[in-house]
Order: sequence, then structure tokens, then C-alpha cells
Amino acid sequence: MTIPIETLRKSIGVSADLVKVWFESRTQPPSSKKQFETKGGLGDTGEGAVYAYFNMNGHALYVGQTGHGIKVRTQWQTSKQKKTTWRPQWTTVRFTQRADETDRLVLEFLLCLAYKPLRHCTIRNREQRKLTNYLVRQSRHHVRLFSSDRR
Repeated sequence: MTIPIETLRKSIGVSADLVKVWFESRTQPPSSKKQFETKGGLGDTGEGAVYAYFNMNGHALYVGQTGHGIKVRTQWQTSKQKKTTWRPQWTTVRFTQRADETDRLVLEFLLCLAYKPLRHCTIRNREQRKLTNYLVRQSRHHVRLFSSDRR
């Protein structure tokens, strides 16, 4: 059976759209900079998260994932986020906590496709390899896409 590449692209596009709806339904209303700066204001447990920063027009500026808390990520001395041009422009952030790294990588990838961030989306070579390996495993074992379905 031969499947045309266009069919696969459409399938990934549909998956990205579904993940965007899922992400928005699983995240609380967007958190403001004030909430972000307030200690404990986000309710981030630090178990890992997928997040998206938006400007005042609601356009995604950045989609990313971290194995730590969102704030921790921005406070690292080596974090490139500190010096980016998009950073001063964000007004709200959405995130969903995900302890499983593979879940975070898949979500990040599909949210990048869905939101088409104006400034940045991080998909690294190491992450692309993990994603590819994960998708191959899934097709062999027919396991659910997300290992857990909790908030």
C-alpha cells in the first residue's frame, strides 16, 4: 500500500489542529506577566511543561518545552530566552504540565505547526531523533499518543 506524502502532511496538519484545541482546553486562561512574576502565581509544579508565549494580539511568539518549571527555564544564566527579541513583547503565557519528556516533545512539535510562532519555535536535532524514534515505536505497538491524560 502506497500512501502519498500529501496524505501524511494533511494527517499531521489535522493532528496539529487537534493538539492546539486540546492544549487550549487543558490550559487555564492565559497567565499575565503579573501572574508570571508573582511567586506561585502560575501554579507550576516544576515537573515539566509545554508552553506558548503570546503577544497582545494573541499571536504565538514562542512555543517550547522544559523538564523543569517555566520560570526556572527563563532564569538560567545560559538561557537564550533572556536575550531574544520576542521576550519583551509577550503579554500572556499558556502551559500544560507534562512529566513525560516524549509527550512534551510531541506536543511542542505539533503546537509549533499549529501556532506558527511569529518569532521562534525550538525543535532541536536531538529532539527530532527522539520524536522519530517515538513515532516508530508507536506505530509498532499501537500505544496511545500521550502516556497520560491528566491536566
